[in-house]
Amino acid sequence: IFTTVIENLLDNARNKRIREPELKIFVDLSYSEKDIVLTVTDTGSAIDPQVYPHLFKEVVSSNDGFGIGLYQSYELAKNHGYKLKVDKNNDGHVCFVLQ
Repeated sequence: IFTTVIENLLDNARNKRIREPELKIFVDLSYSEKDIVLTVTDTGSAIDPQVYPHLFKEVVSSNDGFGIGLYQSYELAKNHGYKLKVDKNNDGHVCFVLQ
């Protein structure tokens, strides 16, 4: 689950970096007795406000690849008892969390 989700999130961030060359990507994996938490954060532009409400609910078209991969990652996580969400969506700080 984590491998599939992180591959998709990193692919999306790298695609975004094509049009935003200064974009930086940060990955963090932390764990405790109760939780494993994966975060993928980038310093690029926020997710388009017209696309954002549809993420995880349906396949959406986007220039950065936020379509079917995010939807499938969300469903995979949900089917295995995890939750994939957008934690922050601001210009300069876009963060996805799998928990």
